[in-house]
Amino acid sequence: MGGSAEDVAPLELALDIGDLSGPADMDLKNRRKVLEDLYSPPPAGREDAHEKYLEKVWSTSVKTLERLRNTGGVPVRMWAAPWCPGDLCGVYAVCHLLQHGETPLFVVWAPREALRRGGREMEEIRGLGELDPGQFGTLAASAIELTPIQRRVYANRWLELVQENAPV
Repeated sequence: MGGSAEDVAPLELALDIGDLSGPADMDLKNRRKVLEDLYSPPPAGREDAHEKYLEKVWSTSVKTLERLRNTGGVPVRMWAAPWCPGDLCGVYAVCHLLQHGETPLFVVWAPREALRRGGREMEEIRGLGELDPGQFGTLAASAIELTPIQRRVYANRWLELVQENAPV
């Protein structure tokens, strides 16, 4: 599975917090408010920059969702730390979105211990942002394709979370 930096599409919707009620296919009415609450209040004197940043996060995530809904069968590779609720919810939600299509879906599960940015020895990491950038190429080779059964299980888990509408 090849790719370039232009193929990377972040999905920052904080799906592990806030109101999940509503359509399970991520109708975004409620998510914008959750992100606004999460990123607020802006630092004093930085309100304009803060709003621009929030708008960029929002518009990028909306574009990513559109790309996922219209993959045309192009394989999708997600990166997730299985102990991070937001990452897991993202995998579950994408499985729900892609459950009826033929799009191959791969997941790179982050290791619990790895070299942290600038580190020289193994340490426990809290999320993908703490990985040393040189590790991403090696980790990409460990991507696993989710089977139809795994996708269905994860898609159903997303439906349960939406119906439960409780913090993860």
